[in-house]
Amino acid sequence: MGIDPSWTYPEPPKRPVRKDDPVIGVALGILLGVVMLFWGIAFAMGHRGFDMWLFLFIALAMLAGVIYGSRADRELAMKKAELVAKGVHCWGRILGVAPKGGSASMNGRHASTVRITVEAFAAPAPTGVQPHAVGTRVADKVDIEAEVSQLQFALMIPGHFCAFLLHPTDHRHTRLDGFVTAQGLVVAKI
Repeated sequence: MGIDPSWTYPEPPKRPVRKDDPVIGVALGILLGVVMLFWGIAFAMGHRGFDMWLFLFIALAMLAGVIYGSRADRELAMKKAELVAKGVHCWGRILGVAPKGGSASMNGRHASTVRITVEAFAAPAPTGVQPHAVGTRVADKVDIEAEVSQLQFALMIPGHFCAFLLHPTDHRHTRLDGFVTAQGLVVAKI
């Protein structure tokens, strides 16, 4: 079964992308302030020498860990923002589905985490800007990790399609937008 260019991409509602979190800067300031406070108290109580340097070393190691962790968070946020801004709209022919483990309940709805393996084809972009010709293969195998409801899980039939955004350069980053039958009928938006 092929991709029909007349299929309408199921554009989901706009999802906000979290920008760099100012909480990280505040946490670093608080951590540095606490370290300085304890250092001042220890110095006032007469603890000098090796103990102070050891304490300072441990505090700086903690600070370095927080900075390294915040850098990784910023890189992930940048990938998400680039996915939303420049992502390639794709039809994914479902090749296989595997439960990833883990489930959650929100607002009375139960969702399970799954890994969907798809073959990616360029879909028509709702904005009209698409770097690939509609229907051309973009990637042989893409793994999409998503939380889906029990009803949505029933729609993941090998041979049917899903609609998703694919990061322009890093195929590990995707955003699932919905499910489509083999005839191109959108049966669920996410």
